[in-house]
Amino acid sequence: MLNLKEFRRAPEWIARRLNPSVETREVAESLKLLLAAGLIKRTANGYQPVDPDITTDDEIRSFLVKSYHAQLLKLAA
Repeated sequence: MLNLKEFRRAPEWIARRLNPSVETREVAESLKLLLAAGLIKRTANGYQPVDPDITTDDEIRSFLVKSYHAQLLKLAA
């Protein structure tokens, strides 16, 4: 999300775009945690990853896609 062209660093903006939804407070806490862990840093326009090479492998992405599809099927039911 940090790399989105229209990204806004406001926790409210981030919370509105997440699905499933989370509370603004949770986004603010998560941002603080990521900053404290050194995984992101503040910039003039928001945040950026400290190490852009941190990624997940295909196995994790595949699991997340399957989980997302299962959630959509539950909602559709």
